[in-house]
Amino acid sequence: MDMTSRSHPMRLDEQYFQTVQAGLKRTEIRVADPKRLQVKVGDRIEFTCMSTGETVAVTVTRLARYASFDALYEAEDASAVNPRLPAADQIAGLRELYPPEKEALGVLAIGIALTGSTRKQR
Repeated sequence: MDMTSRSHPMRLDEQYFQTVQAGLKRTEIRVADPKRLQVKVGDRIEFTCMSTGETVAVTVTRLARYASFDALYEAEDASAVNPRLPAADQIAGLRELYPPEKEALGVLAIGIALTGSTRKQR
């Protein structure tokens, strides 16, 4: 990580955490709120599993901004986001998580790659 890189903490449900940890999840989806717009290519994200407290670190490899979840899934590979669910189910899940006013901020596809560091809960 160079001097301009930053680290960003983010929380994940266990099912998504496991796919990151296994290297299967290569794209993280977040709404484009002010906090997420600070994320830049080359930064580090430290994901914490909400149920176990375990952490895994990734490096941001790319960023793409879209107007909506629909637009994102038209352009992105759904299996890179969640290899276990079809795109329509992923979009429905995101809309349960984020209300329309959050989606209206725009959405980010954050390309991620494992850095190899994980920590178990103490």
